[in-house]
Amino acid sequence: MSAHDRRQLILTNKQLSLFKEGKIDLGCLVGRLEGLLEVMESVGVSWEEQFRSEWANLEVAYADLLYRGYSGGYSELDPFDVPHN
Repeated sequence: MSAHDRRQLILTNKQLSLFKEGKIDLGCLVGRLEGLLEVMESVGVSWEEQFRSEWANLEVAYADLLYRGYSGGYSELDPFDVPHN
């Protein structure tokens, strides 16, 4: 793995931590993870497929929240009401 890709993975972990800490909402996380994936240079196909699969689960959960009227802001999220696949 290239140094560039390692930096992207560090940034990915940082985004996940920010979400867990309630500093960014799910929509922000979904967008940032997609952006970080797009700039990866040399990850394996199976790694990328797994990442996209997990990312898609987050995107579906966020789309469902939007459909149900979520307008943004972490405080609106009820962790017991987020859909799980």
